[in-house]
Amino acid sequence: MAQERTKESLAQFFRLFKADNCRRIEYVVSDMWRNYLDVVQEFVPNAVHVLDRFHVMKKFSEALDEIRREETRELRVAGYEPVLRKARWCLLKRPKILTDRQTKPLREILKHNLKTVRAWLSREDFQRLWE
Repeated sequence: MAQERTKESLAQFFRLFKADNCRRIEYVVSDMWRNYLDVVQEFVPNAVHVLDRFHVMKKFSEALDEIRREETRELRVAGYEPVLRKARWCLLKRPKILTDRQTKPLREILKHNLKTVRAWLSREDFQRLWE
């Protein structure tokens, strides 16, 4: 859009584009940078704002990892088997690229009714929806 990646440079683009043209914009695609979100909301509030897949999946993975860490602590405190211990990459990598060594633990984890499993399934469902 502009030489600098700033809130003002994006706003300047929309100002140059004129209000009448902005009203006709139906879709905007961007990453999840807060400045993009704010400026798009200000200048084209009725457009459908499509966020890029990479950043959405990154947020899913961050949430999944946080749930896994929290649930690992809860299970340990409750005296349960450490099924999630050392399972981070089994859960965060895409199933297509898991090694044989990672596939087996993932299958074991998916047998349990855990918050982590439900979060993983949600992320995978979203991934399939996007595809």
